[in-house]
Amino acid sequence: MQLGCLRWRPSARSHLPPSTPRRRVAPEGMGRRAHHPDERGRRQVEALAAYGVPETDIARVVGVDPKTLRKHYRDELDLGSTKATAKVAEFLFRKATTAGPRCVCDASPPPSSG
Repeated sequence: MQLGCLRWRPSARSHLPPSTPRRRVAPEGMGRRAHHPDERGRRQVEALAAYGVPETDIARVVGVDPKTLRKHYRDELDLGSTKATAKVAEFLFRKATTAGPRCVCDASPPPSSG
């Protein structure tokens, strides 16, 4: 299609010159800073996940978007609740099998059949 001296081509990038990259880089000082997780943040995310805090709330505490949280802290989010469950199970097992006044285990020998 000819429009005066301009030639129109139907494409998604028809308004851009051919040398323009598809993805533009934000000018200096614009956009968000890159997030770099540190050890303290990893421990914090793991603890909050272990307590059952939702990911959106953890992201607010850490100060990142929920997508960024999942990208950088996936292991901590997955393992936090697993480690907490394991600690509770370990405590309950120890409490149940340790001799003492509050022991759940039966210290007497099993009854003989016969």
